[in-house]
Amino acid sequence: MSLSVNECETSKDSNDEFVTALSDNDETYRDIVSLDTSCNEDLFQDIESDTIVEECSSDERIKFALIVDCLLRNDVKSLRSLGKERAGFVCDRLRRMVWPKICKVDVIASSPRPDTQKMEQHPFYTQVTLDVNRSLKRFPPSIAEQHRLAMQQQLVNLIMRVLMQNPSFHYYQGYHDICITFLLVLGEETAFHVVNAISKSHLHLFMEKTMESTAHLLEVIPIIIKQENERLADFLEASGVGNIFCLSWVITWFSHVLKNYQTVGRLFDLFLVSDEYMSIYLTSSIILFKSNEIMKLNCDLATVHHYLSRTVESEESIPFEELIIEAQHLLMKYPSQYFVENHLKTKKEEQSLQKFSVFRPLMNVKNLFRKASSFGFISLAFFVVISASLFQFLRSKY
Repeated sequence: MSLSVNECETSKDSNDEFVTALSDNDETYRDIVSLDTSCNEDLFQDIESDTIVEECSSDERIKFALIVDCLLRNDVKSLRSLGKERAGFVCDRLRRMVWPKICKVDVIASSPRPDTQKMEQHPFYTQVTLDVNRSLKRFPPSIAEQHRLAMQQQLVNLIMRVLMQNPSFHYYQGYHDICITFLLVLGEETAFHVVNAISKSHLHLFMEKTMESTAHLLEVIPIIIKQENERLADFLEASGVGNIFCLSWVITWFSHVLKNYQTVGRLFDLFLVSDEYMSIYLTSSIILFKSNEIMKLNCDLATVHHYLSRTVESEESIPFEELIIEAQHLLMKYPSQYFVENHLKTKKEEQSLQKFSVFRPLMNVKNLFRKASSFGFISLAFFVVISASLFQFLRSKY
C-alpha cells in the first residue's frame, strides 16, 4: 500500500474513509503489527476504533497516514523529512515505531543487563540515583506512585546500562532528562538501544570528561545571533549574560525546562532526524524571536539573565513550529560542518597550544643548569631531582 497526498486528503471527509485508507487489506494489518512489539497491536486497535483519528486534526490525519505508509515501505528518508515538518511524528504510538527505525537500532537484539552489585559500584551510580530521585516532575501526574517508582528504577537501569557498555562516557546532569522521555515513549528495552545510539552521535560532546567542548559549543549561539542581528548581539554582550542560561536547553533537548509533554516529544522528533547540533540552532532562533522584548530590558546581567532563563518556560509565548522552520533555515545558512565544527576545532587547537606552553619551563631548565653549573652551584643529580619534581607538579595540575 502506498498512499498519495490526494488519497490522504480524501480521508478528511470521514473517520471511516481514513481507517479504510490505512487498513485496506489483511496484508497491511500484518505489516504494521510486524514493525515492532505489541505496542503496534495497540496502535492498530486504536486506528480501528477511531481513538487516534478522533484526536487528530485533519492535517494530522494526513500526516498519520503518510507516516504509516513510510513505515510499511521502510522509507527512512521520507520519515526523516516528515519528522522535520509540522507536528513531527504526531503521537507516541507512532514514535514507538519511528524512533528506533530512524536511529537504525535493532530492537529485537538483546543486551545483557549489568550485575546489580557491579552497577552500584560504578563511579556514576550515586549521582544517577540522586538525579533520578529528583525527577518527579518529569513523570506524568496521572501515573500511580507505585508505577512511577518502578519507572524510576527502570530509568536508573537504563542509564547505567549505557554507561557500563561505553566506559568512555561520562554522565552529566541533564542526561537523565533525555532518558526519561525515551523511557516514557519506548519502554526500557527499546529506550536503551535508542539512547545508546544517540549518545554516540547527538550527545557525544556532552558526555566527555569535562564540559569544555560543551562550553565551546554554546559559544556558537552568539556568533549566529551576531550574523543575524548585530544590535541584539551587542546588547547581550554588553549585559554580560553569557550562555549559561541556555545550557539546560541544549544538553537536555529542552526537556528539563518544558512542562508540556507533547512539546517535548515534538522537539525530540526534530532533534532525532536533524543535524546533531540542531539544539544550538533552535536556541538561536528562540533568542532572535525574542529580540524586541530583550532589547527593552535594562542592559544588566541580573535582568537579562532572569528574563532569558525563563523564556522557554512560558511555552505559550513560543511558536515552536515556526521557530523549528527558522532553525532549519539557520542551519542551511550556517552549515554545522563548517560553522560549528570549525569553531570547536579551533578552540581545541588553542587549548592544546596553551597546555603545551605550560611545559616550556622544562625546556629552559637545561640552559639554567649549564649557566649555573659553571659556577659550581648545581650538580647533575640536583638538576635531575628539580626537573622530575617540576614535571610531576605540572602533570598533576594539567
